[in-house]
Amino acid sequence: MLRKIREVLLTQYIGAMVIALVAAEGFKQLILIVVLPLNLYLMQIVNSPRRGSSVLGPAPRLWDAWPVSIGSAVEGVLAFAVAYLLLRWLYLQPPQPPGEREPAAAPND
Repeated sequence: MLRKIREVLLTQYIGAMVIALVAAEGFKQLILIVVLPLNLYLMQIVNSPRRGSSVLGPAPRLWDAWPVSIGSAVEGVLAFAVAYLLLRWLYLQPPQPPGEREPAAAPND
């Protein structure tokens, strides 16, 4: 059954589309690693009653928002891992009929 699914994914180019979509999701998550903390930082500045630093309190810092991007990093790594596994399963292994093995290489005498 797994062989039949692989054959359908290869012949109908569905596998290539799925790999492209999963890889695009990984790239999106990599972009969000930068955008989400920057957005949080900018929203803190805009919504701050003091608008900047003062003696009474520090200004928001960009590196304080790093926990926001941990989820995006994990999702990005998982998306790239799934895309790689699909690519390897579908395209990087030559299809071989069951029971047939490649002949052994002849020794170079």
